Amino acid sequence: MRRKISCVSSLTQFCGLYNGGMTDRDFTSWATFWAALTAVLASLLLALGFAPARAAEAPLAIIVFDGSASMWGPLVPEKNASEKNASEKKSKLALAREGVRAGLDKAGLDKAGFDKTGPDNASAALRLGLVSFGHRRGGDCSDVEVQVKPASGTAARITGILDAYNPRGRGPITQALRLAAKELAADAQPASIILIHDDPDNCQADPCAALPDLQKANPRVVVHVVSLAMKREDAQRMSCLTRPTGGTLTEANDAQQTSAAILAALKRAGGGAADAVLAAPAAPGQLPVVPAGKTGLLLQAKLSADGAAITLPLRWRVRAAGQPGASPLHESDAVTATVELAAGQYDVEAQYGFVVARSTEEVRAGQFSPVTIALAAGSVQLLDAAIQGTLFRDAIMTFTRTEPSPETVSMLRGLVSEIGLSPGNYRMGITAGPQRIERAISVKLGERQVLEPPLAIGELDLELVAAVSGAALEGATTTMYEDDPDAPKGRREIARSSASRPIFALLAGTYYGVVRIGSAEVRERFVIRGNERTERRLVLDVARVSVVARPAVRLDEAAPVILKLQSADDSKPALISRRTQAVFDVPAGRYKLEARIGDGNASVERDLDLKAGAREQIALEVPAGTLKLRWVDAAGMSLPDVAWEIRDRGGRIVWSAIASDAVPLLLQGRYTVKAESRKRRLTRDIEVRAGEVRSVELSGQ
Repeated sequence: MRRKISCVSSLTQFCGLYNGGMTDRDFTSWATFWAALTAVLASLLLALGFAPARAAEAPLAIIVFDGSASMWGPLVPEKNASEKNASEKKSKLALAREGVRAGLDKAGLDKAGFDKTGPDNASAALRLGLVSFGHRRGGDCSDVEVQVKPASGTAARITGILDAYNPRGRGPITQALRLAAKELAADAQPASIILIHDDPDNCQADPCAALPDLQKANPRVVVHVVSLAMKREDAQRMSCLTRPTGGTLTEANDAQQTSAAILAALKRAGGGAADAVLAAPAAPGQLPVVPAGKTGLLLQAKLSADGAAITLPLRWRVRAAGQPGASPLHESDAVTATVELAAGQYDVEAQYGFVVARSTEEVRAGQFSPVTIALAAGSVQLLDAAIQGTLFRDAIMTFTRTEPSPETVSMLRGLVSEIGLSPGNYRMGITAGPQRIERAISVKLGERQVLEPPLAIGELDLELVAAVSGAALEGATTTMYEDDPDAPKGRREIARSSASRPIFALLAGTYYGVVRIGSAEVRERFVIRGNERTERRLVLDVARVSVVARPAVRLDEAAPVILKLQSADDSKPALISRRTQAVFDVPAGRYKLEARIGDGNASVERDLDLKAGAREQIALEVPAGTLKLRWVDAAGMSLPDVAWEIRDRGGRIVWSAIASDAVPLLLQGRYTVKAESRKRRLTRDIEVRAGEVRSVELSGQ
């Protein structure tokens, strides 16, 4: 017996099977039946508004790639390069590019992203993007660009772009990171930034200042930094990006380190296990899991045998036993380190801040030996790690043991968020220019403590402009003052900058800033709060006037020149230059501009109405000529000590001197020349023409 059922659109497939003449026994297999029924139920759920759950989007990663001109340089200086290692002679660009290509390939990235599975690969797809800087224009600190928006299947496109790279510009790292932050915004999935660079930011900015932008865009962001052949102190400053986010910082000095660091960052970004040497532990005090059958050491450190585990990167060095002067077989900055080694004995060194601990360990074939080093130290958190590195970049930090007698035990340049020291009482000092901070600290064995009171330091970021709608103001000087009853006028200068966008690191408090350029200035009061960044835009309402005086006649080198810019109401002192060319920066307003040449009447004036942000270029033509006057006796000899006086047509004296020969520079026009010598007097009318050098010989009584 066969029954008909009523069909609706969502059940068409099943109805068609059943009503089309099939009976119950006509279903040849339960598989066919359940497949049809599953399709029906799915259609029905959709029709009723029950959509299936969406799979979570893949993790997101952005490569921030250095396209500055210095990337053409070799990774290893030529004098240090090995003849056997051809890769050392390659440019940093070539090695970084090869590192990206190798990393993408080994990590299993193709059109689908991470699509391989296994212990060394991620199982989820990775949405990959590319931000470049300094790659298009020379000397342009705004040269940043999103070349590939994060998406799956972009690996081939990214390597193709890098293959065509032609580095030429500067290194605006900070601006590139902030641009990358915009690509992270409103994305709930884990995100990673992989910065590959070879120098600090050379655009008067600090990359550490971009961290708040990245974390605001995606609180789960992890930053990995690969620094190519950089000075150690410059590379370590980038830890302000990696430490707070749980990322890795690699100082790559050869091709292998470069590709390994990029591969590790890509694997971690995709959710896979990074190479063991660069891996951080899953939790403080836990060692990472390593594949079975390999040989080496698993390294971690504690402040003391019973103390807290170290949660910040240490510097690990491993050498063959008994060879303290040999180059390390392994050297890295990591919380824990997994080092693959041949069987044998090795000297392990862990450095945390100013504490160094060493031990000799034996490696047995076929196993990884866990090693925990007790540092016999304590640690002090000095400031919020999120702002570490953005402040007091060139400050000098000292730690002086106060008991039993004062002794400076350590000194370093720049701030760190946390420091390891031997137990004891210390006086910590931080000096940055005229600013000095001192704190007493006590370091206890095995304890990790926070400095009390903490260093409440904030940043002041000033944007200086000539007008409300004007461009950045170049050439201004910004000076910061704080109240000091013992200083002249009650205020003491603590910092100064001539940058167009000055950034100051200051203790929390009230400060007074003065920005000056030419005769223009603006004064502001600022309240700085600890661990906060204050951004202000200061408008000076200033105009710039470039002036050149052009006399119609060639000047004698000794001829005095005065360029003078005076406010129309004489309310401010005049600006004066004693050259034929000058640049004046003045507040907007009305002015009188004068060019005077020589000690006669060779001068011209012009009235100016200067608007805020204006850039005027003015040439003042001085229509003057030169007279060469000489009074001779009957024998043709010049009379000595002649008193010369020249008057214009209005009778005003425009030039006078006592000399045997006179060489006045005068405006074009007609003049009366009077000469007097030993009771003899002489008067002549003379015309001066612009650009003319005229010799006049006078004789008679």
